[in-house]
Amino acid sequence: MKRGEDLRWSQLKVGILLVVGFLVLLWVSFNSDLGSVFDEETLLGARFPSAEGLVAGSPVLFLGMETGQVRSVELVPAGGAEPIRMTFTV
Repeated sequence: MKRGEDLRWSQLKVGILLVVGFLVLLWVSFNSDLGSVFDEETLLGARFPSAEGLVAGSPVLFLGMETGQVRSVELVPAGGAEPIRMTFTV
């Protein structure tokens, strides 16, 4: 083989290796549980003086983007200035 043919063959092998590596990485990312780290929900609670129109299932928004969902809205007896307790996930 000539030197030019050797160089092209080497470049072809490197290209094939990169494409195969990328495809393997893509397959692993779609078929693994690594996404579960980002899909994890955190249960939080807050108290409010008023919660007119707020019901379980309402979206929780942060900077205009939906980040979670209201789980429950409860009236707290003797709640003082903030008698409404809301539980939500983000």
